[in-house]
Amino acid sequence: MNSPVTIDASVFVSAFTPIEPAHAASRAFMVSIRATDTPIIVPALLLPEIAAALARGQGKPELGVAFANEVASFPNLTLIAVDESLARLAAA
Repeated sequence: MNSPVTIDASVFVSAFTPIEPAHAASRAFMVSIRATDTPIIVPALLLPEIAAALARGQGKPELGVAFANEVASFPNLTLIAVDESLARLAAA
């Protein structure tokens, strides 16, 4: 088993959006992660962040929701609640 990773919403959005400057690198990274059993552990806030970024950036709210739902269905994705312990970890 691979070590778990945490991926920022911006990487998901960049991988999905061809006009983003880091699109190629983000897409390559996401393809490599999806091809393995690498656990992805992210705050539950990731899904609304993705939906909002795509809805605003492309003017298509339904696209943002659809992609967030696709990400939520990743078999190796674990969403964790945003609580005080996560906030302390992020601030460390």
